[in-house]
Amino acid sequence: MRFWYSALAGKKSCENEVIVLPSSESDPYAGSSPHPDTLERRALTLWRLARHSQDFVLLTARALARRTVTPDEITEAGALLGKGDNQSPEDLVEKLVAAGYVREDPVGAVGEFSMRGGILDVWSPGQERPVRVEFFGDEIDSIRGFDPETQRSTSQLSAIEIVPMREVLVRGQDFTDWADAARRRWSDSRYSRSAARSHRLC
Repeated sequence: MRFWYSALAGKKSCENEVIVLPSSESDPYAGSSPHPDTLERRALTLWRLARHSQDFVLLTARALARRTVTPDEITEAGALLGKGDNQSPEDLVEKLVAAGYVREDPVGAVGEFSMRGGILDVWSPGQERPVRVEFFGDEIDSIRGFDPETQRSTSQLSAIEIVPMREVLVRGQDFTDWADAARRRWSDSRYSRSAARSHRLC
């Protein structure tokens, strides 16, 4: 589809015009989680559906039937950063963790971020290179693309989209709330040990 679309439209790429929404590949009631790559691809596609216009969306009947988040929710799970914007670095880091990003220093792969002082490095899905966001207090002073091998800047950017790694934000408080609700719902002694263990992990 992408080959013929690009050929007929005279474009070199069509990442936003022809997109694929994969199914989660797992039964939500089977007790197993989808593969992280699948979660990333689903989140990126849902982000593009919410933020960009498409001509074709390819998906299976299983992917179509599965209920998912609204466009507003997937947009809330990510971030749009522009030079000169006011954004708390601490709040942004909290959102990155909730959206499935992993803290690594230095950043070397998609889905990783690092925070050193007022400098945030993050590699978002759909981007060829990571970006370095410099803060002056809560104001974004600069946004630059950089080479993960040399750590040297390659481009100046006016704005960047940070796409979530999964379609649902999961914060620490969510685990605590779930453990509390589970303990009330399943008070039977058969479940109390598992519920208590979940609460300790939170």
